Amino acid sequence: MTFVPTTHQNNAITELQQKVGFNQLTAIVWTRAYGRCEYCKQDLLKNRLGYATGHIDHLLPKSKYPQYKDEIDNLVLSCSSCNGVKSNYDPIHPSENEHQMLLNYRHELIDRVRQYLRDQFRQYDRDWRIVLEILSDIWWEKENVI
Repeated sequence: MTFVPTTHQNNAITELQQKVGFNQLTAIVWTRAYGRCEYCKQDLLKNRLGYATGHIDHLLPKSKYPQYKDEIDNLVLSCSSCNGVKSNYDPIHPSENEHQMLLNYRHELIDRVRQYLRDQFRQYDRDWRIVLEILSDIWWEKENVI
């Protein structure tokens, strides 16, 4: 289902283009997502850092599906963490028609990416805790050397 903006959203898209210099696709993506990462729901407008981390991601990786590079249904507002971890992950199953999935089941594809990201972030969390523990010991030792 292609995005059909409301009157208020159309006004916002126009203003983003005129006042901020967004191109039309970027303005549509930010407006459709209400300024939130479509994967983790982080509010990218909460502060400047959040805004600075906003990226336009390709739901279906453009490396594998270059024909959908500029399709609005394939563009997703993403925070830098989700975008970086997702990388070239492809949510399409081998038996599925990517065009039909993108047009009719975009939300399901986003849910698949969310699940993939949850799994990846669990591993990052485990690794982070190990690195934190190891480096905390080194830091503690360095700070207490007289």
